Amino acid sequence: MRSCLNVLLLACLTAATAAHAQEAAPLTLEQVMADPDWIGPAVEGAWWAWDGRHVQYQLKRQGSPIRDTFQQPVDGGAARLVDDAARSGLEAASPAYDAQRTRMAFVRNGDVFVRDLRSGALQQLTR
Repeated sequence: MRSCLNVLLLACLTAATAAHAQEAAPLTLEQVMADPDWIGPAVEGAWWAWDGRHVQYQLKRQGSPIRDTFQQPVDGGAARLVDDAARSGLEAASPAYDAQRTRMAFVRNGDVFVRDLRSGALQQLTR
């Protein structure tokens, strides 16, 4: 008797699940693309740290136009959000190198910076 009840209960649950699945309309491309935050942010503007030990990238903050900067160690581990104070020491994408590859120059927020690749010293050239 108990076995019959279990089979009947299982049949009812299966029928209810199938009916619910038929009611749900499939998502359309228009629905999915209507809100990019719904599918999650894409990595933007990834670049290498000057010493090659980290990759830095930006992600759009969900529900906001703000981009946060993250730093990911290349040898593993979790990415971390770079706070505003630490962002002042980061490079930007697409640096230019001198002929000896001992210095790199890059533009960040409209200002030109030069980093000595031997010491890591960063110098801001324009304001």
